Amino acid sequence: MTVFLVAAFLIVHGLLHIGVWTAPQQPGTSSPFDPGHSWALASLHVLPSPARATALAAAWYTAVVYVIAGAVACTWPASVH
Repeated sequence: MTVFLVAAFLIVHGLLHIGVWTAPQQPGTSSPFDPGHSWALASLHVLPSPARATALAAAWYTAVVYVIAGAVACTWPASVH
């Protein structure tokens, strides 16, 4: 049961990454979260458009890794537990 809960958490967490990072921004309103504004990339003088693309690529990669980790946790051999 614990393995299922951990696997479900990892999969849902990965899918939530996509929702948070790819949510559309309303024009004319300030958003509490902007993937185009990264303090790490801004310190390297990266413009907002490439910073947004980099942030979205990292979010998709992270989501895929979480979903794969959850799927592997579901199929992990019972003898290892």
